[in-house]
Amino acid sequence: MAVRETYISKTLSALGDGVAKVDEKIKALLADKQILARILKYSVEEFKEYDILEIINRIEEVEILEVPVDAGLSHKSKNEFGKISGSNTEDNVPGEGVIFYDIRFNITKGKKRIKVLINIEAQATTSVSRLGYHIENRMTYYLSRMISAQKEQEFFGSDYDKIKEVISIWICMDARKNEDSIIEYQLRPEVKFGENIHPEEINLLKGILIKIRGGKNMTQSKNKLIEMLEYVIADHSVEEKKNYLKNECGVEMTKELERKVEAMGESMGRAILQGMLEDAWDKGVAQERRNTEKERENTQKEREHAIAAFISFGIPKEKILEKGYTEEEYTKVKKKLFS
Repeated sequence: MAVRETYISKTLSALGDGVAKVDEKIKALLADKQILARILKYSVEEFKEYDILEIINRIEEVEILEVPVDAGLSHKSKNEFGKISGSNTEDNVPGEGVIFYDIRFNITKGKKRIKVLINIEAQATTSVSRLGYHIENRMTYYLSRMISAQKEQEFFGSDYDKIKEVISIWICMDARKNEDSIIEYQLRPEVKFGENIHPEEINLLKGILIKIRGGKNMTQSKNKLIEMLEYVIADHSVEEKKNYLKNECGVEMTKELERKVEAMGESMGRAILQGMLEDAWDKGVAQERRNTEKERENTQKEREHAIAAFISFGIPKEKILEKGYTEEEYTKVKKKLFS
């Protein structure tokens, strides 16, 4: 059976290269250790008291899903603030298929330098109608995979106390005007029955949803992290972004970080990416609706022609209805035939 390519898929395919390049450049910028350190400090409770440099020094390896298009961005920097490639972004669990993480790295926390596995995803839309699912459920799935993938890697056999904590941070770029927010999801025990019961805290998995906004004439977010993220991926000039990161956020503008900011350009921010996707989707939905209505109309005509043929050949009404045609359809066709 031939599969009809939808207008949506055709349009998004046509946009493919442009959207992919924007996506890669945003991820490359987010994967810089200086940016990662600020994401962790201002969204993950256990890193709140650490200073930025200490967080940077605790980040072990960073890898992004796609190698950036610009050759200069794949350079392995020896600078302590650079992006280091090496951690595996592919999660292949037997029987569960393969998924790829946008950004994945390990970090240590506390005096004992306990290892934590962290994944960061950049998400253009959280719309259920567009994705077909709630983003929180996908985040839960990623967290589950980050746990299950540790077997025979971080722990062996039934030594479950060796499971490492996992954190999945989702930066979602389609929040409305007053929806900029940071939401944390984690397991918490709740005693349903019993006195003086103090259950063991389960701190193995945590999901964090960072909702940022795009567009013009936006009021500045009251959250320091959201303000930074909204600014660097919005439609500001390269120089404005560099100055903002340096002067407002205290970021050291290394050559590599400058290249990442320049690669995004003045017109390749979140607003452009989102605009491209929304335009493609809206046009696609409208066209698909027209196609569906036309197909439904054609199908209905075919059904009515079939009923007319059955009646002409003297097939009893009950036999026609047994074939899946409705009473309403039968009455409508019979009325047309004998009017």
